[in-house]
Amino acid sequence: MLRGLGLLLSLTAPLLLAKPLPLGQSLPADARRDYEAGRLLFEDGDYATALLKYRAAYDATHDARLLWDVAVCQKSLRHYTEALATLGRYLAEGGDLLTAQDRKDAQDLSRALRPFTTAETIQVNEPGAEVSVDGQVVGKSPLEAPVTLDIGMRRVRVSKEGFRTWDQPVPVGGSAATTLDVRLAPAVGHLEVHVLDGAVVAVDERELGRGPRVQLDLPSGAHALRVTAPRMRPYVTDVVIEDGKSRTMDLTLEPEAAPSSEVHVAVGCGSPEPLGQEGLAVFFDDATESALPMGVAMRREPGREVVAYVAYRVAPGKHAVHVAALGCESLDTTVVAPEGGVTDVRGALPLADTWFQGSPAGSPDGWRIGVGVVESSTTFTTYNNFFLNYPQGWKPNPLSIGMTMFGPSVVAGLQTRWTTVLIDGRFEYGRNTGAVFDSSHDYIPVSVNSRLTQWLVGARPGLRLPLYIAALSGGLGLHLGQYFFTPDSGSSKSGLLLSTSLWAAVDIQPFCEWGAQIGGSESYDNYSVGNGAGNTGVTSLWLQVTYTPNGMCLRKHAGHFHIEGTAPSSR
Repeated sequence: MLRGLGLLLSLTAPLLLAKPLPLGQSLPADARRDYEAGRLLFEDGDYATALLKYRAAYDATHDARLLWDVAVCQKSLRHYTEALATLGRYLAEGGDLLTAQDRKDAQDLSRALRPFTTAETIQVNEPGAEVSVDGQVVGKSPLEAPVTLDIGMRRVRVSKEGFRTWDQPVPVGGSAATTLDVRLAPAVGHLEVHVLDGAVVAVDERELGRGPRVQLDLPSGAHALRVTAPRMRPYVTDVVIEDGKSRTMDLTLEPEAAPSSEVHVAVGCGSPEPLGQEGLAVFFDDATESALPMGVAMRREPGREVVAYVAYRVAPGKHAVHVAALGCESLDTTVVAPEGGVTDVRGALPLADTWFQGSPAGSPDGWRIGVGVVESSTTFTTYNNFFLNYPQGWKPNPLSIGMTMFGPSVVAGLQTRWTTVLIDGRFEYGRNTGAVFDSSHDYIPVSVNSRLTQWLVGARPGLRLPLYIAALSGGLGLHLGQYFFTPDSGSSKSGLLLSTSLWAAVDIQPFCEWGAQIGGSESYDNYSVGNGAGNTGVTSLWLQVTYTPNGMCLRKHAGHFHIEGTAPSSR
């Protein structure tokens, strides 16, 4: 009998060992904590957070049984399509971990959820378009299979470069498969060209019509425009078309003339970026009227198109060139124009207002910092309440005693041409020694030997008047800080300090970015002292070294504002 019992145990032992432990016992410690947290959150109705916890436990263990909890959370959140997909993975990955009842429950839940989804075939007339539903990318057109969606209103977005984005809410309902036909329209703009009667208008080397008026829709972006007519010089330029916008161009062709050359003017105003033909005036030799430009060439840069140059036609030979623009000083140079070739005029014009633009004090970049020293002088009108230690029962007469404090200061903040807003920090130290006499006790001297340390932080907004290498400024100040009073005997005191002031300063800035500020203020300080301690006002003087970035001034002193003709080249 014992042999039979041993044989039975040897046969059933593998089965007992193969039976999986319950989910709550088989998970590692970290995953089990996520799992238990998910159960509590689910019972509390927080399905979204419970879903995150169950997914974290699954990602850590890949135990397929956790997918059942993930699917139930997705179902509770009405994400039926995601729940069906998770149930499919649950059945596929579960293997021996799932009982027959587990599989039946999953199949029953899948059948119950399918009426809440539908298969949507999304057809797009353009291949390679990205298709997303409710912010989730489902693929690129053409999609290989219908997309299973939850019923209700779904947001479908289809996009492709060069086409207008299709973005609309789409009602999805019922269990029958439906088809959504999306038609992407090209992103186009409208161009209207007014030219000489009979002139041929070509865009991107394709003839599109004849003058006097040609209207056409073009894909958005840069296009090469060319206008030709018999016995007239061709007009060539780049034109940028914007989606959904219309542009009109009135073009004048020049008659064919004697041999000529071109001058390409790439000159900016206050910056190296070239001006377009609308903001530029170019005079050749002794002309009293600006030359008529042939057109403007554009250069493509990442995310934008900028002016490359404005072209002018001149006779071959040496020419004096005068370049002007509104808001800038005009400059002169010379060029040698080769027959049938091209020469360039490049550079930047200085801004016209030299008193402010490009001066050390007149064109700050917008911020400044400074460091220096400050000296403050005041008279305390009830000095005995604040500083003196006297014998019990004595009441010295109110005293007025002066004090001078000294320490470092630092500022940082914003500074424009006409305004300034600075954050001001100070640390000040002062000491009084000596004696005063009390008239109520036979003029017995009472010692004065104390130290006062205080720090303040506040703001100094104000107005500013630049004067080329100097500037005057002034305004209001408000500071908050803390004081520390230390007598030679007795207890120390500390408390808050509030200061309001009027201030004025002079900036001396002979260099573009470095300078010095001399300033002063008259303020009233309020100390938080129990018996009251006031002063008759505080006079402060400071001297600071300042740093104020000034790119315009640096460019001016570096000689960036000039123009020059370059060596000619053949076309």
